[in-house]
Amino acid sequence: MKLLSPIFVIFAITANYAAGSQLEVNLTAGEYPPYQSQKLKHYGVVSRIVSEAFALEGVQVNFTFMPWKRAYPSILEGKLDGVGYATKKKEREKYFYFSEPIFQKTRVFFHHIDHSFDWNTIEDLKGLQIGALSGYAYNDEFDLAAKQQIITVQRVETHQQNIGKLVLGNRIDLAISTINQGYDVLQRAYPQAKKFITYHPKPLHSPNMHLMLSRKVEKNKELIVLFNRGLKKLKKSGKLEQYFKESQQGQYLP
Repeated sequence: MKLLSPIFVIFAITANYAAGSQLEVNLTAGEYPPYQSQKLKHYGVVSRIVSEAFALEGVQVNFTFMPWKRAYPSILEGKLDGVGYATKKKEREKYFYFSEPIFQKTRVFFHHIDHSFDWNTIEDLKGLQIGALSGYAYNDEFDLAAKQQIITVQRVETHQQNIGKLVLGNRIDLAISTINQGYDVLQRAYPQAKKFITYHPKPLHSPNMHLMLSRKVEKNKELIVLFNRGLKKLKKSGKLEQYFKESQQGQYLP
């Protein structure tokens, strides 16, 4: 059986749409500022990147905001096409298509600029009070060290609580956050503290994040190809990097 080329397949699916209509993709999204939020301009920086990458290939994106516990079954069953960004896991590949990486969700240690902090191994974190989020897994080595109480980790429910404890000098030396989420909290809740808070450049964890589309939806195999092509164009133009810088500067705040 002769296989069709990706270019032919893309042409075929696009041709199925009547003149004047537009190919659409329906994605779930959650409240994860600054990456995604109904309250942010463009629905957040990652939502903007996904929308514009698709738009470069003539695809319109529709976002439906819902909690992840509802979103995951919806895309697994093909009721919605996919989710704007997710981690690629082996157990998911049976059910979903994954795009090329959109960005890395880089988790770092935030600290006061007057705290001379450096680290290379988990051993260097001994004796420090580390702020983290409840229910989060960071990386295997860190999580094991925390479980075995080799390091001291204080957990709270939100990024704002975590960064807030650091800003206010409330019993922690370090706060784990992604770079973008840390700056988002500082922009929104503690703008006066931005010049006093920094982060160590060595990442604790940097998973790639991908567009994730359900294999149950026939068009999604072709939509992944279109998205990858648009994403490549967006990266080449420099806009992807520009949008993340704008987000860190608070330009997407309402």
